[in-house]
Amino acid sequence: MRRFGFISSLGFSLALAVAARADSGMVVVAKGGANPLLLWDATPVVTTTVANKQPRDAALRDLESQAMQILGERSGALRRAKTLTIRVIYQKTGAVSPVYGTATFEGIERVFELKAPAAGARLHAKTFADSLAHGSVPRGVALTVTGKLPPI
Repeated sequence: MRRFGFISSLGFSLALAVAARADSGMVVVAKGGANPLLLWDATPVVTTTVANKQPRDAALRDLESQAMQILGERSGALRRAKTLTIRVIYQKTGAVSPVYGTATFEGIERVFELKAPAAGARLHAKTFADSLAHGSVPRGVALTVTGKLPPI
């Protein structure tokens, strides 16, 4: 009976962790091997940013920091990796459809790619994320901004 209680509480804790991550968007491994590519659909985060009227520069730094944290979290499962890359995207919406009363899908916006050595992501993800949150790109990390966030 004790084991069942432990297992059920562990399952509940994992479900809460997944639910907490779910509201920050889906992350998938798009390519494996020595240089894996992760895709992060950050639409929920971008939507919250726009709703809160957060300035674009601050919002971009927050996304960069969160992307580095995701690399750190996923690095353990990608043991063969030499480098890790995460591509951050969001779903753009257009005008509200008069027929359905909801915003229309306008496409995908690639915001940036963040590339880091796998060993650095495993060992220093928090330090790297803190640097990115303050607008500084750590040595060995490459940040390529390819798009922009929606207007506020």
